[in-house]
Amino acid sequence: MKGMKNFIHKNDLLSTVILHPMTNDVPAVLNSADLLLVTSVFEGLPLVTIEANSQSVPVISSNWGDACHEIVLNEKNGFIIESRNPEDYAEKIIEILSNQERYQQLRESAYETSKRFSAVEIKNKWCALLEKIKRENKFPS
Repeated sequence: MKGMKNFIHKNDLLSTVILHPMTNDVPAVLNSADLLLVTSVFEGLPLVTIEANSQSVPVISSNWGDACHEIVLNEKNGFIIESRNPEDYAEKIIEILSNQERYQQLRESAYETSKRFSAVEIKNKWCALLEKIKRENKFPS
């Protein structure tokens, strides 16, 4: 964290970059965000992307693997960046935020697509899967 603070100070970004402290009120923090950037090289299934979408926050993500494409529906609830180049992220941020109509569509779609990961939806998918296994007699004896 100290290295990031030094970078922000050295590059005169104090007025534009905010480092939030740890919080238990994730929705409140996300509600103050315009976009979520996920610049990871590898992730399993980062819940923060789903949490962001559930608060109508579109995501710009690196392509960290197959699950990325399940969560980020490119051009619907966010964008997947194939490069690790910061300029490519900057271009996408400018593109999104400079078109308010398109940005609003992304926000609405982000919220709608997040519903795929609601507790009710996940429960229904598990129940359907278990019912299918039961019907096919694939439960271990």
